[in-house]
This record gives sequence, C-alpha cells and structure tokens, in this order.
Amino acid sequence: MINLIESIAFGFKTIFRWNIIQIALITGLFLSAIWIFIGFALWDHIVSFSSFIINMIPFSMVRSNGAGLISAFVWMLVVLVTFAILIAFFGTLFSKKIAKEKYNYFYIVVIACSAIFWALIWFYKGNYLH
Repeated sequence: MINLIESIAFGFKTIFRWNIIQIALITGLFLSAIWIFIGFALWDHIVSFSSFIINMIPFSMVRSNGAGLISAFVWMLVVLVTFAILIAFFGTLFSKKIAKEKYNYFYIVVIACSAIFWALIWFYKGNYLH
C-alpha cells in the first residue's frame, strides 16, 4: 500500500514539475498555433468538403447509427484516458517490477485490458449510455 501511495505521489510530483509543464505548454501552444493557422487558411474548403460528405449520407442512417458512432468515439477516448491515467500514476511502480525488455508489451497489455474492461461496460450497460 505504501508503494502505491508513493507511486501516486511521484506521479503528481512529476506532472507538476516546471520543466514538464513548460514542455507541455510550449508544445500545446505550438500545435494550437498550427491548427489555428490551418483553420483560418482552409476553413471554407473544409466546410464545403464536410457539407459534400454529409449530403452523401442518408439521414436515416445518421439517425439510426449516429449514437453508435458517437458511442464508439467516446469508448475510444475513455480507453485512452484510462491508459494515460494508469501510466501517469502507476508507471513508476510498474517500471520497477517489469524488465525493460518487456515494458513495451506491458503498454499493449494495459491498453488491451482497458479496452476489454470498457467494452464490457458498454456491452452490459449500453442502454444507459444511449
């Protein structure tokens, strides 16, 4: 239990260090500036292309399958957020116990377990989500 608390404390200390915040802030500002420039330069073309694609889709299909499509995107986001939280808070605890050669497989196992867990939630409790 103490290792768990130390791992969570270390995760918070690492996330809130100034150099980590600075790297995340600079990267975020740089990427935001790129996407703002792309948005201003290509907005009309993007909207006309989106309208063309939406006009090709029958409305009945969007109405019947739209919730499932949005649900799939939400499921994917939940899986990725769960993975990020697990690695941020428990990554140091796991890295001490897992050999460096198997650490890449550990990522795959964590993502797969998270995906299976949330898929079961979606499967059994999907009527609450739609």
